[in-house]
Amino acid sequence: MRTNRELDPNGGAMRVTGLRRWSGRTTTRTKRSEDESGALLILALIFMTVISVICASLTVWATNDLNNTSKFASALSLQDASNSITQLALQDVRYNFTASTLNATPPVPCWTPQSPAAPVSQALFNGQNVAVWCSTQWNPLSVDTRVVTFSTCLDAGNVAVPTGTTPAVIAGYAAACQADPFLQAVVDFDDFPSTISASNCSPLGNSSCGTTFTVESWAFDPPVPSIISLNASTSTTMACPSTREIDITGAQLTGATSVNFVLSTSSNNVVFTSSGAMLSGSTASSLTACAPSQMQSGSYNASVTTPSGTSPSVSLAF
Repeated sequence: MRTNRELDPNGGAMRVTGLRRWSGRTTTRTKRSEDESGALLILALIFMTVISVICASLTVWATNDLNNTSKFASALSLQDASNSITQLALQDVRYNFTASTLNATPPVPCWTPQSPAAPVSQALFNGQNVAVWCSTQWNPLSVDTRVVTFSTCLDAGNVAVPTGTTPAVIAGYAAACQADPFLQAVVDFDDFPSTISASNCSPLGNSSCGTTFTVESWAFDPPVPSIISLNASTSTTMACPSTREIDITGAQLTGATSVNFVLSTSSNNVVFTSSGAMLSGSTASSLTACAPSQMQSGSYNASVTTPSGTSPSVSLAF
């Protein structure tokens, strides 16, 4: 403690005043012992790595989207082109019975090409060269006078079939398309005009073709049925007690709706059909059909129709 002596202003004696000095403790910030620069560098590297991964993922995503967009556009273009040429063929076939399509296996051009400009029924739509092939089953005594199967495919290498292509090569293109079409349509044509009771639509004349038509199927990339073998029994069986049985082996036969037998040696092209209860044992690889009672001994062209399409015809000795 320190004392101060002060003079009394009234002239009195000096008084001692006690003054106390407080000594406060001064605190200082201690320096951190650990160095934070290393931790900050690690955090920066982690941040940059995360950002890089995100950017790379976005780049891959965008690239995939662009590639998929291109593929979807190409597929849609081919689908539109196939629809267009099949519609074109349908309208041409409706009013014109092209004789060459009758019972054709492999199928043939749906319309008569303007030779030598084009050897097959093909067209260019949206940058896609597509061709359509037809096979006709004709039964002038049926309401469904003609049943036409349209098989549509992309031309080989997306290049139009050139003039001068040999018939054998063209037949190869047709067979390949028939077996694995990009689009297959099955259309029933009723050629009976309302004014008369008979149809004049035939391979020899087209005066009354195309009164009405019904699209039975119109499918992209369908599982087309095919026949490997046919075997007609020599007598009636348990499956067909009143008629002979025809055993069919093949592929994609599930859900068969009918089996047609065309008497190929007949001048009027008679078609016999087994359907409904006349079909049994349908699996992917086998089918049993009861022969229609009107069938007589002879040579037939047989085909199987399922909801997805119609098979190529196969010869049957009955």
